Amino acid sequence: MTRLFSLALCALIVFAIGGLNACGGRDKESCPPGTTQQEKMEKGFRLVGCMDSEGKAQGKGTGWHENGQKIYDGRFRDDMPHGKWTVWEPNGKKTGVLYFRDGKKHGKETLFHDNGKTLREGENRDGVKDGEWTVWYENGKKER
Repeated sequence: MTRLFSLALCALIVFAIGGLNACGGRDKESCPPGTTQQEKMEKGFRLVGCMDSEGKAQGKGTGWHENGQKIYDGRFRDDMPHGKWTVWEPNGKKTGVLYFRDGKKHGKETLFHDNGKTLREGENRDGVKDGEWTVWYENGKKER
C-alpha cells in the first residue's frame, strides 16, 4: 500500500467518522429528502454533500484534493460511511474500492498498485479482515 493511499484513506475515515459535515452530490436534487446541499473546506480538502437538520451527513459524499482531483466518492448514513467508496490519489489514480456498513469496513476491499493493477483484495466483516486475502505483485503475479 502506498504511503499516499494510506494518508488519503486515513483522511477519509477521519472526516467521515469524525463528524464530517458535508456529503452528497453536486446537484441539490441528488440530496436525500430532508437534507440540504453543503460545501466546505476542511484540512485542505473540498467537501460537497448533503446534511440533515441535525448536521449529519446523509447520502452521496464527494471530496477533492487541493489540486481539484477527487479523493473519494462514497455514501453516508447518519454521518458514517455506508456502502461503496472509491478513493483516488492527487494524481487521479484510483487507489481503492471498499465497502462500509455503519462506519466500519464491511464487504469487498480492493486496493491498487500505482500502475493500476490489483495490489490486494479480500473481505471485511464489521471492520475486521475476514477470510483469506489475495496479494499481487506490481507485475500482476500473485504472491504465494
